[in-house]
Amino acid sequence: MNNTTNIIKHFFPNKSESTLLAYSKDLDFFKEFLKKESARETLDLLFGLPESQANLVVLHYKTELLESGQSISSINRKLSTLRSLVKAANNEGLLNWKLTIPNEKNDNQPAITCLNKEQIILLLNTAKTQENKKKSTRDYAIIRLLFDLALKRQIIADLDLKDYDATRKTITIRLGQDLPNKVKLLPIKTVNALNSWLKYRGKDEGPLFENLDIAAKKSRGLSSTSIYRIVKQLGESVRLQVTPEEIRKASIKEVMTHAERLGISDHELLVFSDHKHTVSLKRFKNQKHKIQESLSNLVARN
Repeated sequence: MNNTTNIIKHFFPNKSESTLLAYSKDLDFFKEFLKKESARETLDLLFGLPESQANLVVLHYKTELLESGQSISSINRKLSTLRSLVKAANNEGLLNWKLTIPNEKNDNQPAITCLNKEQIILLLNTAKTQENKKKSTRDYAIIRLLFDLALKRQIIADLDLKDYDATRKTITIRLGQDLPNKVKLLPIKTVNALNSWLKYRGKDEGPLFENLDIAAKKSRGLSSTSIYRIVKQLGESVRLQVTPEEIRKASIKEVMTHAERLGISDHELLVFSDHKHTVSLKRFKNQKHKIQESLSNLVARN
């Protein structure tokens, strides 16, 4: 029995071993999300927060799970585990608040796994023709980065103005504490989109993409959750179910199609996708027949 299971057993002494193991795995997911070393540190952090902040953290966690492509049932089980832990802590007198983040509703509508040419053009045009021109140029540039470079939304949220070099047509991304920064060359359409955004943003130091919500001025930059909402809302406005992760996956699939034709190896593909291991690319190859049927050109030449 691992340490996480032992901690879970403290809160649920009468549960079966299989239930304890399931709870333990769910808590380990939350531990990785919070970037903590142990389950105890994870619970100490969660239990030590005020009610509003604790619910906000779990809301961000839920959004992260949704974008990761996990099933609704798996996501809801992980949320249920956290609610159960908070309830148990309440019963022990450790807390005086509740976790109120609800389960995700399953509307039985299939998630979009691939966007065709018409859909991606529609999404780009929708972003580009919004009434608020500043928001329009910002959202359009974000979507171009999502599929032109297949960037993760957190990487885009972390971008600073100094990371973009308009002269060299490059952008520098940070992949994590243990990995070196990476400089990526940009397609001309991505450069044009970023330059258009900077005309509205200005050249003041700070995050590359600003939060334009007047009611949220605590942070000047966009969060990864905000980027998720921007893409989701743009899609919903034209009746598309789309997330940043779906755009990234579709971009990688499109590139792999070209890679096979050009004889580019999986190791070379890691430069584009920013995966750590080639095994991460297997799931794309396993869907080769689906890719050939439904993928369209999501790279900058659209």
